[in-house]
Amino acid sequence: RTITILLVAIGIMALCPGRSFATGERHTHDGLFIRMGLGFGLAGGSADAEVDFLGYTYDTITLAGASAFLDFALGGNLTRNLALHWSLMLWSVSGPTVEFSSEEQTIGFETGDDVSANVGGMGIGLTYYFMPINIYLCGTLGGASGDLKIGDYLVDETDTGVYLRFMLGKEWWVGSNWALGLAGVFDYQSLPQETTSGEEATWKTVNFGLLFSATYD
Repeated sequence: RTITILLVAIGIMALCPGRSFATGERHTHDGLFIRMGLGFGLAGGSADAEVDFLGYTYDTITLAGASAFLDFALGGNLTRNLALHWSLMLWSVSGPTVEFSSEEQTIGFETGDDVSANVGGMGIGLTYYFMPINIYLCGTLGGASGDLKIGDYLVDETDTGVYLRFMLGKEWWVGSNWALGLAGVFDYQSLPQETTSGEEATWKTVNFGLLFSATYD
């Protein structure tokens, strides 16, 4: 799947003007596009699924906590200031708070640092720069899946679903083609999962925070 999406992205960019893969002019967005970022924020998700815990039956599960997340984009400019790119995203919560709830009661507890909730995916995105202030908007649509781990042990995982990532950022040039940036990020995922009872549940997850990035363009 990774190879397929990457080939599609390369094929689309191959239809763009030849300058898309050339080194662009100084302090312009008109060449090869690479963005690498690390961010921190808050993330969580919930699903409507029947769960038996401590002798009670609950119908909703919620996980939440502080997150660390990654963003990587590789592509080229369709026109000046507009880049098409293949994107990779990942966010993870270490030691999430877990909550089971029903109409009768709600119970919540904190897990240990060896427990992690993770969501990762890839897709195709567009980034548009407003010049000369070098502020950009980015939107990405792709596929993602999630899992829950204790150490290296896989406790549970979802099937592949849809993810959306939106970014609003500002960059500062530190070289002819390199820039450092800061962006606000919002992620949304809808991840299907088959429960132990054979029914299908859907995890609705979100992640938001600040991304620190380095971009070559």
